[in-house]
Amino acid sequence: MKAQSNKLESRMKIVILHGKHNCGKTTTFNLLYDEIIARGAEIIMPKKDLPARKDFECILKYKEKKVALFSLGDYMLAIGVSAKAERTAVMLHVLSWVVVLIEVLVNGIFLCFNFCAPTYIIVNGLILTLFVLIYISIYRKQM
Repeated sequence: MKAQSNKLESRMKIVILHGKHNCGKTTTFNLLYDEIIARGAEIIMPKKDLPARKDFECILKYKEKKVALFSLGDYMLAIGVSAKAERTAVMLHVLSWVVVLIEVLVNGIFLCFNFCAPTYIIVNGLILTLFVLIYISIYRKQM
């Protein structure tokens, strides 16, 4: 499991945990949540379970900073891709990570603002549909 941190502004950071299936990414987020709560974090948006097994989302205030936790689980497609042509594999890999980052940003927006469930489903469905169409288009080009 690896952690990557991208500094967006002087005050904002996004930390992404990624690793193989069932290596402990969601468990790590659950442990982090428990630890921050034990240290006195204020709950801004209560922990809300997502449809997937142990996944959740929440917003906390800890040491005067907002902390949004969003557990994606093992449901992101094609993070580790393979293709006959190396260039195709790289393009699919980059596309997959761009979609992951878009999903993180979109879900962060949904965490901060109260949108209705149909809007959430439609937006995420459109992102997934575009991803699949672009992915198939790139993959077919190698044949």
